[in-house]
Amino acid sequence: MASFEFNVFSSDEESYDDEPAIGLGKMIGILIFLFPLFPLFLLYRFIKHRNQSHNLIKDVFLSGSVVLVLFALSGIFVYTEEPFFSKPSLFILFVFLLPGLALIWQAKRMENNLYERYVKYRDYIYDDGILSIPKLAELAGKRVKVAKNDLKHMVYIGLIDDGFVDDRSNRIVLDGKQRSFGNNLQIEFSLDGGIQFEMTSTTSTTTFCDHPSHSTASGKKAQEPEPAPKPKPKTIQCHGCGASITFIEGETKQCEYCDSMVS
Repeated sequence: MASFEFNVFSSDEESYDDEPAIGLGKMIGILIFLFPLFPLFLLYRFIKHRNQSHNLIKDVFLSGSVVLVLFALSGIFVYTEEPFFSKPSLFILFVFLLPGLALIWQAKRMENNLYERYVKYRDYIYDDGILSIPKLAELAGKRVKVAKNDLKHMVYIGLIDDGFVDDRSNRIVLDGKQRSFGNNLQIEFSLDGGIQFEMTSTTSTTTFCDHPSHSTASGKKAQEPEPAPKPKPKTIQCHGCGASITFIEGETKQCEYCDSMVS
């Protein structure tokens, strides 16, 4: 029997990366040691996270925090030398403090909206049975890519714990036990025409057979082989006395007239 083995991988969940494009620790290091380049790295994060609502919120919050830090550092030098309503004081107030507070408030507002959207997604999925991602995006008023990443993040944090996002069909597939990530598919061909498919995952092994001896009808078990026919009785003449003797095929019998053995 020839055997071929394939590895079958799905990108539904394995391709999803929940982490920011540049980690917070690296951004702080860039802010301290490469401050002139910090805006470029921050812009890069914004671009990479344009479809990831939860990471985009972190970017807005980080921006506000950095602006407030700049306000604090500027205030140390300005407010110790200038009165509060002087031009330098008002400058850093309007350039750093107010924008920083506005960005922090915006991040909090975006976070609240995201949590409300999560609740709506769950209602649409579990109460209304809507599993199409484009339809969910339309109901949420978001682009399809944004909605898809929202749903993937919900799966990641456990808000959808019995399903996953199927990128190929653009749908939510419920019942997480049926996921097929990292499956191993083995196909065997026998010389007598039989074909056997065996798919092994982390949870189960499923075998499919296409062979005359394994055929099934209407989902029922294959019929058991018919029992061998019972030996038939036969009648012959005794070679000793010529009497008629009836016995079963394969049996040895003694003639009751001349005691000769007949088989």
